[in-house]
Amino acid sequence: MSPSPSDDADDLPGRGYLATNPAELVWDYFNWPGKLSSPDLAYTWDQYNGITS
Repeated sequence: MSPSPSDDADDLPGRGYLATNPAELVWDYFNWPGKLSSPDLAYTWDQYNGITS
């Protein structure tokens, strides 16, 4: 899979994180009223979890 054209060299935590941990990525990048103090990482299903290139 090729990197996204919007993938910057300084993006954290790293390439592919949107697929493997979308809640934490959204929590890191965006602010909203009522935002929790930490991301909710208690997913029950993620179709990309455990897939490696």
